[in-house]
Amino acid sequence: MEKLFADFQKMASFQDFKKIFGEDMGKTFDRFLEELTANKSNQFADSLAANIHRALSGEGGYEMKAAFQNIMSAFLLNESVYMPLQHFILPAELFGNLMFSEMWVDPDSGNEQENGKDGEKSRKMLIKFDIKDVGYFDMIIINQGNKIDLQLHYPEKFQNMEKDIRKGIAELVEKNGMVCQKLYLVKGGPSIAISEVFPQIYERKNAINVKI
Repeated sequence: MEKLFADFQKMASFQDFKKIFGEDMGKTFDRFLEELTANKSNQFADSLAANIHRALSGEGGYEMKAAFQNIMSAFLLNESVYMPLQHFILPAELFGNLMFSEMWVDPDSGNEQENGKDGEKSRKMLIKFDIKDVGYFDMIIINQGNKIDLQLHYPEKFQNMEKDIRKGIAELVEKNGMVCQKLYLVKGGPSIAISEVFPQIYERKNAINVKI
């Protein structure tokens, strides 16, 4: 928080910043930080969420709905020509518990030898999710057609439930019409770095994605 405030003060010292946002922007930012640190409800965030909900429910007509769909997409999906991965943010409520998750997807992770007989591409995904009062999870999925290989890193406190975890994953995969060829479960350990799963970020093995 101190680093964030110091960086903001440095940015706010520029004259062009003051011309656009005014001299009182620093005070406004201070109040915003106070709300965050005090865990108070943020009026702007609550208002924006309420307006998005109303717009997506059909209030305001088609144009308003389309506009807010674009806003939601900008919040939750990050596609950059400088990044060979697709990045999704997936906030949700799961059985009454708040969950925040992120997903990185390489849609072209397989080479020609790894692709299926029908030309099906191999896709690699890294999913990180944090469930309130439950714990932090890392999941790596390699998908080709209806077949997947899955590796799950789960909190150490669930080590006695590994049999149930395996059964639950198998049922979930089968329910969605897929086949789990390999399943690895790893308890505890540090969080998986993105570069471990997608080394091409630094090795630059992939060409720049210029798709629009």
